[in-house]
Amino acid sequence: AAAEPDSPPDFTVYDTTGARLYGTGPQRLERTERDQLVVVSPITDSATETVVGSVRVTRPRSDVAAEARRA
Repeated sequence: AAAEPDSPPDFTVYDTTGARLYGTGPQRLERTERDQLVVVSPITDSATETVVGSVRVTRPRSDVAAEARRA
């Protein structure tokens, strides 16, 4: 997924226990970062709808605020 042209610049993939499989995010999902906008979404098996992991995407809040001011 990281090689896809529309993939976010910084994302992390976790297994069902919250352990990091790929990316630069925290090793476990419990940790939060106050200066980051963090979105976590489940990854499901399309055949069974079973959750098989999750993806975490972050952006610095300052980047989001700057884009909002320019809009």
